[in-house]
Amino acid sequence: MTRFVKLFVISLVVFLAGCKPIEDDIQDDLIDDDIVVEEPVDENPVLQQADLKYAQVQTLLNELLPNELFDNYIFPSFNDDPDVSVIWLSSNSVVLTRTGIINRQSEDVSVTITANLKCYEIDYVYTKEIVVKALELKSLNGKNITAAYLYTSTYKKINDEDCDKIDIVNFSFASISNGVLNISSLMGKLIEVTSLRNKGIHVCLSVGGWGADGFSDAVLTSVSRKKLIDSIVNTLETYKFAGVDLDWEYPTTTAGGTITGRPEDKQNFTLFLQELRVALDLVNENYILSIAVPGTTYGMRYYEVDSIHQYLDYVHLMTYDLIDYSTSEISKHHTSLYASIYNEGDIKSCVDSYKAAGVPANKLVIGAAFYGHYGYVVDTTDGIGKTTTSGLSNSMDYTTIYNTYISISENSNYIYFDENAKASWYYDGNIFISYDDPISLSYKCDYVKLESLGGIMFWHYGGDQTGTLLDAIYQSFTN
Repeated sequence: MTRFVKLFVISLVVFLAGCKPIEDDIQDDLIDDDIVVEEPVDENPVLQQADLKYAQVQTLLNELLPNELFDNYIFPSFNDDPDVSVIWLSSNSVVLTRTGIINRQSEDVSVTITANLKCYEIDYVYTKEIVVKALELKSLNGKNITAAYLYTSTYKKINDEDCDKIDIVNFSFASISNGVLNISSLMGKLIEVTSLRNKGIHVCLSVGGWGADGFSDAVLTSVSRKKLIDSIVNTLETYKFAGVDLDWEYPTTTAGGTITGRPEDKQNFTLFLQELRVALDLVNENYILSIAVPGTTYGMRYYEVDSIHQYLDYVHLMTYDLIDYSTSEISKHHTSLYASIYNEGDIKSCVDSYKAAGVPANKLVIGAAFYGHYGYVVDTTDGIGKTTTSGLSNSMDYTTIYNTYISISENSNYIYFDENAKASWYYDGNIFISYDDPISLSYKCDYVKLESLGGIMFWHYGGDQTGTLLDAIYQSFTN
């Protein structure tokens, strides 16, 4: 090998030894002290747990929350789950409040309900559209109505089953203070009672009651009448009442010295009803206007009956307490359909008198008693028509009558029925009780249908915890 060749080979070896593959150059470029490669880490376990909990809550809410509401609804609170808290909000609190109280309108209304949730202290938001269905009150046209007085002093919540049996509720009693309507005594149950409209019931506001003052002064002049009328209309609109029932006991009288009465009350009350009807119709022609009047022919003298009926939808005849308790000590019926030697007044006589005065039959609503009057009699026969030792001014509700006396099998022989009066009583040799029962009520309802009357009302719903009396009325009207 020549010297030249040796030098060439040596140079080639040196050159090749100093070369590196292209891949090595790229790898070297990637390795840089200024670049930090992060190692993958696990997700936040608390967040994972919260997401899982929310997914469970979301599924539950989707199952529980309705698409449509016809009645009040209780939104889930999750109080039994310490890992979840919720605050409910509504996009329209007038129609559906955050607490689930609905106020149905004349048409369907869509409301967005929002749940601000915390799951393991992580915030989530859940929303749902709920349609509050349009209000549909029961039709009263051509119907024998059933009207219940719901009295705050002996309040009993109307259950769902009974809502199907009642057309009108008269919520009792508002008062008149300083010439305007005062509903302070009703506020504790106001939302619960007015919500009955969601069941189709016409909820009316009843004003007055025995011993309630303020009427005579309020209807005295055109100015005072307008003041009271404005307050009534405003209250009906504000709280969505279906109307107003006036229970002034009684025009021109002082109720034994407890209220103000004037001779001109009779005429002023007519003017008041006329002006009130006009004011109500300007707002809503479907507003109900009714009055409660004595269930006797004698009681007609307090009113211009031939004039006032044109302004009224119903005249509630209080055909109970038909005894002069201040003078009579004789045991007798306090509520009966027909005349008898054992009563001082009866439904038929009262109805005939009001019809003769021009009141249309379909505006007359007779009264039923969910209570009885009792006294003590010493007698060896049936106890009726006898002198009592205490009079009959004392009363007891039907619940007590039923549970304490008539439901006990051994007492079956002490239950009597007057076929002439169509009235019941109880006498066990000691206590005498005059009361309505399913039998007497069935005759009253048959009479309503026979005479094409407006219907039947009763005082009062809380008097019968058994449900027996209301069911008897319902069965009589539906069969």
